[in-house]
Amino acid sequence: MNKTTKLFSFLLLFLILADFTNSQTVYTWNGSVNSNFSTAGNWTPFRQIGLVTDILVFENSGTLNVTNVYQVTIGQLIVKNNTNLILSPASGNAKLVTIKGAAGEDLVVETGSSLKITGNDPSLNVYLGTGATGEIKGNLSFEGSIAHYINAADAMALKFKQGSVFTQHCPGSIFNTIGVSNAVVFESGSSFRINHSNAVNPFGVNAPNSKVLFETSSNLVITNIASLQISGRSIADLTIESGTAVSLTESCNSDININNLTVKAGGSLTIKNTNSSYTPTFSIHGNVNAEGSLKFSDETGSRFKVIFTGAGTQNITGSGELVFPSNLEKFELKNSISLQRNLNVNCPVIVNRFEIIKNGFEFTFNPEFGNPFNGSKTEISSTGYTGGDNSPVNTGIPAEYSISQNYPNPFNPSTKIDFSLPVDSKVSIRVYDITGKEAAVLVNSQMAAGNHTVNFNASNLSSGVYFYTISAGNFSKTVKMILAK
Repeated sequence: MNKTTKLFSFLLLFLILADFTNSQTVYTWNGSVNSNFSTAGNWTPFRQIGLVTDILVFENSGTLNVTNVYQVTIGQLIVKNNTNLILSPASGNAKLVTIKGAAGEDLVVETGSSLKITGNDPSLNVYLGTGATGEIKGNLSFEGSIAHYINAADAMALKFKQGSVFTQHCPGSIFNTIGVSNAVVFESGSSFRINHSNAVNPFGVNAPNSKVLFETSSNLVITNIASLQISGRSIADLTIESGTAVSLTESCNSDININNLTVKAGGSLTIKNTNSSYTPTFSIHGNVNAEGSLKFSDETGSRFKVIFTGAGTQNITGSGELVFPSNLEKFELKNSISLQRNLNVNCPVIVNRFEIIKNGFEFTFNPEFGNPFNGSKTEISSTGYTGGDNSPVNTGIPAEYSISQNYPNPFNPSTKIDFSLPVDSKVSIRVYDITGKEAAVLVNSQMAAGNHTVNFNASNLSSGVYFYTISAGNFSKTVKMILAK
């Protein structure tokens, strides 16, 4: 054989081997021999030699218990067609399933299907390599007495979709403590449930970095956990389950953001800051439901600024313990809150011209810090030609008649107007357009002395300049406002 022929044969063999190495074969689990992951006959077609490009599919619509999973690199792992897959490791050292990636999503658990990683020793871990992605629409769980983990090389690589549930029934930090930040994303409508006494902080790395990102309306549910650090964290919804006692005690050096905060009946959540030199802001963007016990520590050095920052009215509900002690720096409203329970706040209260809507419940504050309302604060709702009155939150009489500039201004479509009455008075507040034509009657009734607020909804009016006029006793004043749609 001459040199040219030898070279041609070598190149041909190289190309054949390269094509074989890079080829992708779909192997579907049939389990016809036994439960062993490495048995060739358990796959269709026979999986005699595993390659890093292999696509492994589990789709029998039942429960599959697959054992002896060894250290392996594959192209994709797909669980579908209402299949419940249970994977457990082979004996020996810790095992790692590396998913190299191919076209499309590479770790897939479809709606109605589940993947459970289980084992007490050794651990069985999952890693999405560079460029690989995962999409979980069903359920994914890790369980056992040893720490398992799931991690990814790229940010935003593993996404839990709406309706999916990820459960940690094992110790440790489930997303590992090394690698890229935000490797895992919980999208709106997904849940992450932690239920192990030796589970630790799922954020994995020091704030402001985090292994996991919680998007709005995702839910972190705690049933059992050894430690959880929230300083510098943003959590969408946080739920403490019944029978669960969680103490968030840490030296906070950054602010905390939570959407909806729920403590179920029989559960408890105590929040304590041991860093006396820093007062973090504890922002609540959604609702608070305390059927169990929700309290901030009353120790002198435990300082927080609790601020309600919702885009709309926030509800405070539940029949359990709810404690805002006097050592907190403040309890502040950036929007109105609506009470579905009695509420007592012992620290300074700042309302910022927003309402505490009582709905027949009691709101009490600590007079040591002064009256946050400077007189009675009443909410009135008005759309077009309607008006109404609610009971005052507390007492106190202003010295003179007054009416404020509406806020916000310009507005679309709603705005608020504060006004003060030094004595009981017949009050009229009317809105006029630029031509002087009456556009709305906001108030036309006898009202008690105090500070009041009227809400004006102009959704049925056109953009433009409007004027509102108050007449009360001998007092009359007109103020301009702008509706900008």
